[in-house]
Amino acid sequence: MLTNFCNKIRFIQGVHPEENKFMGAGEEKCKDLFNCFVKKDAIVKGKQRITITYRPRDANETQIMYSFYTADNPDVLLVTEPGVTHIGRVVVESPDTLKGLDRDIEVSLCFSGTDVIATAWDVTSGNMAQTTLDVYSSF
Repeated sequence: MLTNFCNKIRFIQGVHPEENKFMGAGEEKCKDLFNCFVKKDAIVKGKQRITITYRPRDANETQIMYSFYTADNPDVLLVTEPGVTHIGRVVVESPDTLKGLDRDIEVSLCFSGTDVIATAWDVTSGNMAQTTLDVYSSF
């Protein structure tokens, strides 16, 4: 299972742990959530790209980091749970903060043979960052 960690998820009382609650943009958010891109045993075609659009956590944020994890448990909730492994990260520069939180950052995974390439693209500036994820070391 591959995931992207993103702090933009709203806190859900009774579901998310209280110690993971924080305030962001005037809303209660939950940190360390496991956000799944691909479920284990899903059929992924060669050269297939899966993209999710995110927004910055803070209006003045100029560097945005996305971390990626694997987990065997399909019901994992947090990246801090046992059995969750960090497999890489990507940091994209987002210098134009005039739009504040209204900036799209497209995060995608491209499956190519034995490689999984993670890309973060700041739509406003055109800046892009890439990394190859170490997916197979966690098995």
